[in-house]
Amino acid sequence: MRSLSILLASPSLIAWSLVLGSAAACVGNNDNQVADSGSGGGVGTGPLLGCAALDTIDLGPDGMAIADLDASNLSPIVTDVFARYAAMTTPSGERIHFVAQAGVSDAKIRRAREILRMHLTDLPGAGAGASKADVADAVSSNCGTIALFRDAGEYDIALPEVSTFDADFQAAYVPLFGDAVVVEGSPEYLAASPAIDETFGATSVLVYRLGLRILRPAWSAQMRLASSAAQADGTFAAAGPEPYLDLDELYIATLLGCHAGVWGHNPSGDGSARGGVYAFGSRPALEVGDLSTLQLIEDFFAPEHTFAAEADPAFSGTFDLLYRPSVGYTNRAQYLTNVRLTGDSPAELFGAPVTSRLTGNAANNNIRGREGDDIIDGGPGLDSAIFGAPRSEFDIENNGDGTFNVRHNVVPGLGNDLLRNVEIAVFSGGTTVQL
Repeated sequence: MRSLSILLASPSLIAWSLVLGSAAACVGNNDNQVADSGSGGGVGTGPLLGCAALDTIDLGPDGMAIADLDASNLSPIVTDVFARYAAMTTPSGERIHFVAQAGVSDAKIRRAREILRMHLTDLPGAGAGASKADVADAVSSNCGTIALFRDAGEYDIALPEVSTFDADFQAAYVPLFGDAVVVEGSPEYLAASPAIDETFGATSVLVYRLGLRILRPAWSAQMRLASSAAQADGTFAAAGPEPYLDLDELYIATLLGCHAGVWGHNPSGDGSARGGVYAFGSRPALEVGDLSTLQLIEDFFAPEHTFAAEADPAFSGTFDLLYRPSVGYTNRAQYLTNVRLTGDSPAELFGAPVTSRLTGNAANNNIRGREGDDIIDGGPGLDSAIFGAPRSEFDIENNGDGTFNVRHNVVPGLGNDLLRNVEIAVFSGGTTVQL
């Protein structure tokens, strides 16, 4: 590992330091019990109080809706700060909560929820993550909440309403800033230097704080040892006012960002994350410089990003998940395996060379799956599936239900794609087949 000197904190690090510092005051490092996770509005003056009140909000038959918060029926501890509400239901039937300020888009709320859902989805074959129901239930039973503020400036404990929310929810919530939730296909995502995304980190902190820390003691102990070792050798050189930091949580949040490719485009110029705070700013760098910690991450957290990634509705052009060093966003897009175009602009969607689910929007789309057994759903419109070899190398099977299987017959295992709502198959050399 190479060493880094302690640097001055960047604005994004200061924001996250303050966030995690507030949590540290509530949680500490007691691994024998969950610290006071607050009442979730339990001392407010509204007709309905606490997490039980949030549980009563109607989110539709599937629980996936995003609802307005009703100030007449809920504690002002929540409604004085937040305007919107969503939830993830855990196996116990309880909810993990998402409260959002006005101005945080529904797309960003959904993205945060789906990334948390991915973190809490069973990971067959993994050690700590093989079965996660108990961790998910622990987060929900402790009133686990992601609090989406518009930006870091809105998370100001000097504001009475924010201070009241913070004091009441205590360790039960993790703040996440709307401008640090970067939707796939958005201008911020596609920029030459993509915006830094804290969603993977914030959601992982909630899972760790209210679930992993208690229920996976061996995993948590190894992570604390990794954090201590990285601090000792300078590869994790957290800057800022240390008395306000829970360094273990900041370490995990940073690792999950590196694992997700958030700093893969090397914004600091030295390959690090958070402007020099962590030496190994990408997953390939972790593989070389800190393989044991990477393996520990993937003992619980999924190596591929299986959450339902919805592209920005305004996106048009080609959204290509194949990693290319010269295209910044592909450092993170390469790990996506479930992408859906939204909106009504014609667009192309090209997958990475892994098994993927690729879905078109209401317009005409070209969709390419590359390697793997992909599910390609064109949606409405006149849609084409693109294949990178001649027609002679593929068998096409009509399944009789409106779907087709297109199987590569030259290299076994190269790909057997299921096509749904796709009207044309296009092969190299320009050969087309009407489906």
